[in-house]
Parts: sequence; C-alpha cells; structure tokens
Amino acid sequence: MAEISATMVKELRERSGAGMMLCKKALQETAGDVNAAIEYLRKQGEITAGKRAGRAAKEGKIGILVQDGRGVMVELNSETDFVARNKDFLVLLDSLLAAAVKAAPADLDAFNQTPLADFQNKKVQDVVSEKIGTIGENIQLRRISVLDQPAGTRVFSYVHMGGKIGVLLRLKGEDGALNGDKGAELGKDLAMQVAAANPLTVRREEIAREKIESESAIFRELALKEGKPEKILDRIVQGRLNKFFQENCLLEQPFIKETEKSVSKHIDETSKGAGAEFSVDAFVRFQLGAE
Repeated sequence: MAEISATMVKELRERSGAGMMLCKKALQETAGDVNAAIEYLRKQGEITAGKRAGRAAKEGKIGILVQDGRGVMVELNSETDFVARNKDFLVLLDSLLAAAVKAAPADLDAFNQTPLADFQNKKVQDVVSEKIGTIGENIQLRRISVLDQPAGTRVFSYVHMGGKIGVLLRLKGEDGALNGDKGAELGKDLAMQVAAANPLTVRREEIAREKIESESAIFRELALKEGKPEKILDRIVQGRLNKFFQENCLLEQPFIKETEKSVSKHIDETSKGAGAEFSVDAFVRFQLGAE
C-alpha cells in the first residue's frame, strides 16, 4: 500500500471538498492517485460533479481584450493578491493583451516567444522573468486563449470578480443584428451565463463519449448503492445523465436572468424579436487558478 502523506490528503481535500478521513481512505484505496481518489469519492456519493477538481491556490488576474476582429484572454499569476493590484503587474498584463491581439499566437509556447513592443521588443518569457526580479514575487504567465471573429460572428467578453473569472464568447448571426441592441444584449447575457454557471460545452453532443461513459458508470454504481432495482437502472442512469447535461451544457442550462426557461429558449425568443437567427458558436472560460 502506498504511503499517504499529509500533503496528499491536503491536496485531495482542497480539490474535492471532502473530509480528511474520507480523503485519506480514498487515497489508500487508490494507491495515492489523487485523480483516481476523486473518482472513488464520487462513486461513494461523497462528492458530486459540481465540485470540480483541479482548483489551485493561486492569485493574479485574468485580462481580456477584444479588438481588431479578435478576442484574447490571458491569465497572469502572482503569489499574492496585493501584487495582482500592483501598477507594474497591471502594465505587464495590458502589454501582454495588446501583443496577443496583434500576434494571435497558436498556444502559450508561441506566445512566450512573441516580442513585447512596450518592453523594447523583448520576448514575453524574458519580460515576465525580469518582472519577477522587479516586483520581488513569483510571476507566471499561465495560459492564453484567442478567439477570432470571422464574418457573421461577434466576440463578447465578460470579466467577473475583478479578474477572478473571464469569458470570451462568440455569437453567430447577421452582422447588422449582432451589432444591434438585441444582439449586443444577448451576447453580454450569455457571457455572464458562462461566467456564473460554468458549462463544459455549448451543447450535449460536444461532450466527449468517454466523459459520458464515465458519468454513466458512476450514476449506475450510485443507484446500486441506493438499492435501486436492476430493471430500472437504465432509466435512472438516463435521468441523471439528462440532469448532468442540463447542468453542464450551456444551451440546456436555466437562463440566469429567468431561470424558468433554458438558455436555448432565450436565444430563440431573442432571435424572433430581432428578426434574425442567433446561435452560440464557441466560448472559453478561465477561472483564476483552476485547470
């Protein structure tokens, strides 16, 4: 049996929200594998899918810039919230966003090699390293996302809790309607929806087959533990899967401003009111410190 350290138990407690003894037992049952322990706790009914794994205790800020037909979002981490409000830190974040909009890097590695105009065209990774010495605290450029805005689309953004959560959302529709009052309000509302409700995908068809199979297995095992008859297990599993989709697929979630209707219905109603069809094409959501 693997030796279970206090550090491992602490990490599992932070990621799952379960009690210390439960976490220790789960780690013992899974040979110290934290991710497997989370699945074990779920199968025991101790935690739910709503308690997302992957949280990390990091400070910093998420920044967004939508400009020149493109939306970019960057997470810049620091050790303390105090430094995240420091002028030098905020100037660096603004420079990173301006460079990202211009360069549209394919990934973080590419962005780290991008020159920063505000810092004598030094590479991003070099400027960040220099800032560690200047500010006196560890600074990390953690991730970046780029969402282009082709014809017939518009990118909306939303930043929540002073940079703790950020969202980019791309809405499809006729250009005139997207830039009209109804299109603008819809885009803003949907970006807020993603920030608040944290969906996994736009629609259920986009959830990976492996994820659905994993959830189904967990729901089946829970039903068996609850003593449900074998003949109705399939129906129970499907019902719980439908609830999972309603919680995790944007179009099926209750609309945050009118929870008696779904996001999909709200989009349909807005489309009719505007005389133009709107649809969500894509979204990206960052939460500070989360996976």
